[in-house]
Amino acid sequence: MNRTFQKAVYLLSRPVSLLALVLLFLNDHVLRVLWPSWITGKLGDFAWLFFAPFALVALLALLIPRSVREHEKLVGLLAFGIVGTAFFLGNSFVVTHGFILAVVDGLIPFPVQIIRDPVDLIALVVMVPAWRMWQSEALQPSVGRARGALLVSVAACLTIANAPMPDYGIDCLYVEKNRTVAVSNYYSFFSQDGGMSWEELQEDAVFDYCWEVARDEDGIVADPDNETTLFRMNSSRHFEVSENQGQTWQEVPQLRMSSEAAMAFITSDDVGYLHYSPGPFQVVRDLQTGNLIFSMGLEGVVVLTTEGKWAAVAVGDYGLERYSFAKMPILLIGEILLAIEAFLLVFITLYQVRLRNYVQAALSLILWAGWGFVIAMQPARNSGYGLMIQYPGLALVGVFGLLIMEICFSRLRDKYTGELAPILLKISAISGVVFLLPFVLWGGDIIHKYETAMIAGLVLGGLAVIAGIVWVLKTPLELKEPEEDEPAPEEAEAVEETEAENED
Repeated sequence: MNRTFQKAVYLLSRPVSLLALVLLFLNDHVLRVLWPSWITGKLGDFAWLFFAPFALVALLALLIPRSVREHEKLVGLLAFGIVGTAFFLGNSFVVTHGFILAVVDGLIPFPVQIIRDPVDLIALVVMVPAWRMWQSEALQPSVGRARGALLVSVAACLTIANAPMPDYGIDCLYVEKNRTVAVSNYYSFFSQDGGMSWEELQEDAVFDYCWEVARDEDGIVADPDNETTLFRMNSSRHFEVSENQGQTWQEVPQLRMSSEAAMAFITSDDVGYLHYSPGPFQVVRDLQTGNLIFSMGLEGVVVLTTEGKWAAVAVGDYGLERYSFAKMPILLIGEILLAIEAFLLVFITLYQVRLRNYVQAALSLILWAGWGFVIAMQPARNSGYGLMIQYPGLALVGVFGLLIMEICFSRLRDKYTGELAPILLKISAISGVVFLLPFVLWGGDIIHKYETAMIAGLVLGGLAVIAGIVWVLKTPLELKEPEEDEPAPEEAEAVEETEAENED
């Protein structure tokens, strides 16, 4: 008998675990649909984190040989560790979230979406009572294999159903005799004028066909009537055309799609499943007009008419442009706050290095770590409940940074002479400005990728700090001479009387 498996399915059959299974189902498929809120967004996470380790223990118990030493302890630690680590990585940083999503995509044969929300990490506390149950429960009467397999299967199905499909926008097209149909994961539309206008399709679209649509890894699509003619979108967001199977490319200057910054602005306030991915996904030729229609995800469609004219067309809500240069401060509010805090932290660090307070300089790394945590969340591209952890993090770093800078500045003013304080202010201001500059260029679509702007900002800011360290180490630092205390009026009169008597 596999004791570890039996213990896992027994715990999965306990009333509290069954309640968690029912709660996850009701929350994700009833409550969150009818009454979407912060609470319904978290209930499912608490429920899943309670029963998922038991289900994974049952699976691992069948895969790991029972001859392994301390089989029950090892499998339990491994299952709880995998669930907790995966949940943490999937909700923390963009890089780790992308890694977890790639792993899930490789394991599940259809697309799912894992929403990155750092606030969800509070649900990890529910693993504590689950772990105590695992440690304290002795082996109970065996659970039948059929019942155990049913419980594990239900847990697996609810886990997959808890990861809804992402909404990439219009990513599938197909043509019929008198119309072209555009499909997203949630809506479908049709056009009878070659893609220039669209109406929502009331009947069910052919989703089975859309599952089979495969997109080239490089975002390249071919003319459906001529495979030697290829299309793609370049890094500057212009379309390119190749007439020789990709050997040479020619840009289409008259068609410029939305910038990455614009798409970040559109999706930044969304707590659902909008997910931006650059098109084109697919191209079809409309049978009525002969127009080529490209699916562009959240940007709707692009139409190339038989006269050679290009047009970007909205499909329903997909393709609405809501970003403008005037809205850049709203988009970059997180980066602006980070630049201000960089000013504070650079001042503190340079002051401590110049006075050789290396222990205090090391302690300031805690503030730098908090600052780095926020920038790793990519504020301009963050959305939903993740903002609830981003802005408190910014507030903590800012308040403590401001207090420490005030202390440093007061000491410079009261104890030292020279130009060190103005020099520190200049270097700190320059560091903050050069850090922010690449993000401004990204917001204006001069730099096309956020990652490029982030790396450039960190490198430029770091170079400014290094140059500043060299500068301040060469700046002379002298203590102020103590001022002589002037005698009180009574003491001054007594001194004058004494001097007068001595003269007599």
